[in-house]
Amino acid sequence: MSRLKLATSGGPVVFEVWDTAGLEQLGGLKDGYYVRADCAIVLFDVTNRESFSSVQRWLQDFRRVAGQVPVVVAGNKIDLKDRAVKAQESAGISRRYGVQYYDLSVKSRFNLQAPLLWLARRLLQEPSLQLTVEVAHEPQMPSFLPSLAERKQAERDLAEARSVAIGSDSDEDL
Repeated sequence: MSRLKLATSGGPVVFEVWDTAGLEQLGGLKDGYYVRADCAIVLFDVTNRESFSSVQRWLQDFRRVAGQVPVVVAGNKIDLKDRAVKAQESAGISRRYGVQYYDLSVKSRFNLQAPLLWLARRLLQEPSLQLTVEVAHEPQMPSFLPSLAERKQAERDLAEARSVAIGSDSDEDL
């Protein structure tokens, strides 16, 4: 599990992300990952027709446990030339299964935020929610630097010290 934090116009949104790829061999044990899920992203490889063919089963397995929570299906690796699943075919998933669909590329980071923003809007019931850029705070001057008033006072003190006559050079006066 990893936490993914998004800065939004409604404040921070944190997703707990569970990668269940490869858990098919565990049978019913993978259902434990779906219990109490608020949403899901089902990711398939657009260069692998078998991956696309598994989407229906993955959706059914998830919905059987989690119910009718918001789901995004995303076709990954759209940056590669050997796309085996055409865009129209992928987009048909949305109508067929009542889910949202996005093309994306994890490698090139293309369209990665779209599925997360869509889910955040549904979960928070805020259709106008927007992603924001976290504003970096203006760096503050280090506190050890004197202010303008302190520098002027130091200059006056130095000028006054220079005008004072120094007596003998012997150490006996100390």
